[in-house]
Amino acid sequence: MTNHFSLVFLGSSGAGLQLFEGLESNGKYSLLILSRRIQSTLKLAKTQTMYIPKSRTAYKLYLLISFWPIVLKLREIPKGGKVLFPMINPYDFNFFFVMTFLRRDLKSYVIIHDAVPHVGSLWPPVLVTRFILKRATKVITLTNFTSELLHHKYKFTREIEKIEHPILFDVNLRNFEIELPEQYVVSIGRIQRYKGIDEFIKLYKSIPPPDVSLLIAGSGRVKGDYREKGVSVINRWLTDSEFVEIVRNSEAVVLSYTEASQSGVIPISKALNKKILFKDTGGLGEQLLGYPNAYAYTKDNFENVWNKMLAAETVIENQIPDSWAHFSRLLESDAE
Repeated sequence: MTNHFSLVFLGSSGAGLQLFEGLESNGKYSLLILSRRIQSTLKLAKTQTMYIPKSRTAYKLYLLISFWPIVLKLREIPKGGKVLFPMINPYDFNFFFVMTFLRRDLKSYVIIHDAVPHVGSLWPPVLVTRFILKRATKVITLTNFTSELLHHKYKFTREIEKIEHPILFDVNLRNFEIELPEQYVVSIGRIQRYKGIDEFIKLYKSIPPPDVSLLIAGSGRVKGDYREKGVSVINRWLTDSEFVEIVRNSEAVVLSYTEASQSGVIPISKALNKKILFKDTGGLGEQLLGYPNAYAYTKDNFENVWNKMLAAETVIENQIPDSWAHFSRLLESDAE
């Protein structure tokens, strides 16, 4: 078994940091490819590093041509080396080409984040997902829900490894500059159709005016009537510290998704012991199984669940998932 690991991380947040730190401390890393957006959060030691431009415009342009220099870099890996693709959206064109030209004598480990497109999205196409499943040495998911989807929809018969969704950001980050309402519940993250925000606003407005306001925070297309309905909106890309600060100061986190394989908001919220008001769809209930501060609602029982949640005492558990340690053990125990 070779101990040579390489991490190809094309995201813009610190999703792979626990894995990176764990393997690098054991001298397992030689190459890290990542966005400059997370440069300040990494303490790079002996790792070779190839950065993607920090500018969002430059980043998008770079994605169109980045596959070839990445492929050339990966060709430097010794035979039998292992290439890790942790917590990215594995359906960008550059990833597709990297997987296409990846040397056959290298092992590739891919976390499948979304097995099917979200409502209103064209990605991931079925053909691309089939290619990734065929090409990857090891397929890893973040919920059993996604694993079952891969088995049934794609007739994928090989074993799938499942790890708990990692915490994407350092929950000790602080940001005292962002202006926030005094008491609020928050729907946070990219504003997209599958998040079910419109439906949740209707439910929120259907109950007697609460003392707790509703905050919508994240980048994406915001409908003009959101603010007219008395909802606070922070409509832009959030830094890691802003994301954590918004969750930390909230009364509860809202997950009104109409469909979801999993949510990266959940492990952050659990680590901060936040109440979570969620619509039990996809893999969300699985992620929140046994969490004492989770409250599932439907359209019919919303007001009762809302009042129960606000009246309840928060249970302090400090749940920190051991996801990347599990991932590291998986990689190191995987024989040639």
